[in-house]
Amino acid sequence: MAKYLHSNTKKRKYTIGSGSDFKIGDHVFYDKTTYTLKPAEDFTWNSTLATTQSDFALRFAGIVMATYTGTTFSSGGPNEYGLQAGQVMVMEDGVFEETCASASFKSGTLVGPAKQSGNALESQKVVQTSTEVTSIGRVYEDVSSSTVVKYSIHPQLADITTAADAGS
Repeated sequence: MAKYLHSNTKKRKYTIGSGSDFKIGDHVFYDKTTYTLKPAEDFTWNSTLATTQSDFALRFAGIVMATYTGTTFSSGGPNEYGLQAGQVMVMEDGVFEETCASASFKSGTLVGPAKQSGNALESQKVVQTSTEVTSIGRVYEDVSSSTVVKYSIHPQLADITTAADAGS
């Protein structure tokens, strides 16, 4: 699970729809078709990991601070953040600690969501990427042969017309 470390506490309220499940620490995206948040694992695959990461980065809203199972919060719900029913808090900046495949990272290295065994993104695992277009953040401090990395998130949410705008 992604572990929140610190930030300037930039967060935003988002509406959630019934049927979406997510856990505290999930990478979430804003679905412009349903106007709701969804976890990275629900993002539509687009031919390759790099293409899918690029589409996802444009819709990346941040890291969700609640666990929601379709209709019910098991933690981080409205009472904890003073939100209205049907809303959830998402961190839009901050440093998080998250799992990764065993690797060495230098501070500033770009990271994006990792690929599951099938054609889907991981909601709580990152991998090194080669361009800003495919990334959701940068490594915060050097690590050597580690399965955990600290990185700062950088949600884009650009209003650019892409395949992601179709509600991926």
